[in-house]
Amino acid sequence: MKIRILLLACLISTTLFAEQLPMGSWRTHLAYNNTEVITQTKDKIYAVSEGALFSIGKQDDNIEIYQKFLA
Repeated sequence: MKIRILLLACLISTTLFAEQLPMGSWRTHLAYNNTEVITQTKDKIYAVSEGALFSIGKQDDNIEIYQKFLA
């Protein structure tokens, strides 16, 4: 009986403390492993991968995602 209560408490706590995005925020799940086009400049490497355009900084490995916002 105690094990069931402990499992139920763990299940409820993980559900309550799961990461949630604020209203109006977006999270993208894009495929970066199938890159179609790559080009580079002095500071960045640009890549296109199944509809996603992103760049990686050569100095700091910072990934920047470029999106088209529809009005």
